[in-house]
Amino acid sequence: MGIGRNGRKLWRCLQCGLHKKYKENRYSRKFCSLECYEEYNTIECSICKNNFVAIFANQKTCNKCRHHPVPYYSKDKIIERKIECTFCRCKIKTEYVRKKYNTNFINKTGLCEKCKIKIQERRKKQYEENSKRMKKDNPMFREDTKERVSKTLKRKIRNGEILYKRGRKHYLYKGNRGFYADCRKQLYHEWVKKILERDGYECTKCGENNNLQVHHIRPFRMISEIIFVRNKIKNAKNLKKDSHEYWDLIKQIINEHKLCDGITVCIKCHGEIDERYRRYKGKGKKNLPRKVQRKSI
Repeated sequence: MGIGRNGRKLWRCLQCGLHKKYKENRYSRKFCSLECYEEYNTIECSICKNNFVAIFANQKTCNKCRHHPVPYYSKDKIIERKIECTFCRCKIKTEYVRKKYNTNFINKTGLCEKCKIKIQERRKKQYEENSKRMKKDNPMFREDTKERVSKTLKRKIRNGEILYKRGRKHYLYKGNRGFYADCRKQLYHEWVKKILERDGYECTKCGENNNLQVHHIRPFRMISEIIFVRNKIKNAKNLKKDSHEYWDLIKQIINEHKLCDGITVCIKCHGEIDERYRRYKGKGKKNLPRKVQRKSI
């Protein structure tokens, strides 16, 4: 280190003595480059007498001649472990393991590749033999037992010993499917046909003429719920098909359908629209598309 004109300390390399050019890209605080660092720290090894770069201050031997520290498990003995096959007793491989805690278990068992293939083939044969034996000797595959089981089940269901969940309690319940099917059959002549004629039997989006369908802008369930509320009915399942009230509700639903509630669409475009509606389904009327909000109010 030197002193400049302004009294500031100047940095200098210990090997070459430069302090101006190499200050920014210097190797460390004391050397300007790696070459100067190696020249300054080269020492002869005390054992092999070859030049090397010393990392530590008191280092006298190179890395090859330096005595490495002994690990903590050096006192444990190294044992040759033999892995043998349990069936053919052939040697699979040998491992060198350090013995700890005075264990006497040295050898280890396993399976060779040939024995693994034999065991797999043996298990397949046993499975096939057991399946054939069960089919021949099993009484449940006979026709006499099948008739007995069917008769006993029917008898228990009639007497009430076995109870099946029906209606809304059943896990496959999906609502008033029969009532909605009858409504959709009668919509074709009065509502669907008029919308197809209005749009000229073409898809309003892509312009195709084949596989046309009519999409409800205002959902069908929303229309049916309005009429159920007017007539103070929760479900149409309790009504009979032969009754006058059953067919009167269907006429009210058909009369409420308007031309502004439907659009002609092909099958591909209809699927894309339904997926968009299913995303908003269950989140409330606020998150429904604008067309559905406008017509539902």
